Amino acid sequence: MVMPRMSIRGLLLLMLILSRLTACTTGPLMDSSRFGGAAHGMTFAEVIGPILSRACLECHGGESLESGLDLSSVPDLMKGGESGPAVVPGNPGASLLYQLIEEETMPPEGEPLSAADRGLIEAWIKAGANP
Repeated sequence: MVMPRMSIRGLLLLMLILSRLTACTTGPLMDSSRFGGAAHGMTFAEVIGPILSRACLECHGGESLESGLDLSSVPDLMKGGESGPAVVPGNPGASLLYQLIEEETMPPEGEPLSAADRGLIEAWIKAGANP
């Protein structure tokens, strides 16, 4: 089999493309190390709040606070509800919010959060749960 000759420029371009593909496909679907907290727009107000609003606030916001849990703001997340704080900044595994959405226990009705949304919440918590 005869291999076609590739220019140095073509070889460098191929290496760049392969390195980008490798960076995008290694690790978990939404590896939190690829996000930089507030520095990259990973804030509650712009990223996490809309996810929780869409999936959780019907039961955990405004007038309705099941288990005494309000997910409408960062201070309320930190305060938590009857089971304690919903978020432990820097530690998704110790954060009840993340545990329940990862197990797909919450939300109890309708579609579970997508892997992308779960990944964003995990990344936000790991980055310190910025407001």
